[in-house]
Amino acid sequence: MKKFLYSFAILGTLVLASCGKDDLRTATVIETGDITFEGCGYLLQLEEDGQLIKPSHLPGAYQHPGIKVEINYNHTGIVDTCEYSPKLFDLVNLNEIHLKQD
Repeated sequence: MKKFLYSFAILGTLVLASCGKDDLRTATVIETGDITFEGCGYLLQLEEDGQLIKPSHLPGAYQHPGIKVEINYNHTGIVDTCEYSPKLFDLVNLNEIHLKQD
């Protein structure tokens, strides 16, 4: 049992150590309009490929169209559509977000 716990602790340490700056992606905040009226709220456009993703929650400090942010996220496995948009967006949970420093 102790070997299992030690192995698990080492594995956990390696996983945490591997989460660094390389996991951050640059994105631009896009406002598509009021979510209650024909809009999708705030989306994030990834700089690397232009893909639009929809955060499950975007903190108010980052709800400003056009700002560049660095994010770390994971996919929820849910594809979301807006009420009036035929487009599909990956719904993501933000693990980390901060303003991009130039």
